[in-house]
Formats: sequence, structure tokens, C-alpha cells
Amino acid sequence: LAVGEIPDPVAGAGEVRIRVWRLRGVHPGDTTKRGDVFGLSMAFARIPPHSDGAGVIYAVNDGVSP
Repeated sequence: LAVGEIPDPVAGAGEVRIRVWRLRGVHPGDTTKRGDVFGLSMAFARIPPHSDGAGVIYAVNDGVSP
């Protein structure tokens, strides 16, 4: 894993943005996927650890049901 910064994403149609606040864990599954241990590699080159976390929805785009 590496510490870094990426640009803020933009929510597309049918998507929401979630701000992960102070609590984010690195789940063992995150490292397993990054290492392609079971042939289930990551969908994108750079993804923040995301299996465990807590946050709030702060942007909602068109097409998201209440």
C-alpha cells in the first residue's frame, strides 16, 4: 500500500459520493486483492482501502432513488 492523493471523483448518473471521515480500516481483503492472490485483482490501478469505513453521503446525482 502507498500513501498518496488523488483528485476528488465526480458522481455520475445514479451515483452518490461518500466522504469517509476519520474511520477507515485496511481490511485483509484489500491487501489480498491488491496482491491478486486469488485471481481477483483490483478493478482500477489506484483505489483507497475501502472494505471497512464509516462516512456520510454528501453528493447525490440524478437517478438515485431516495
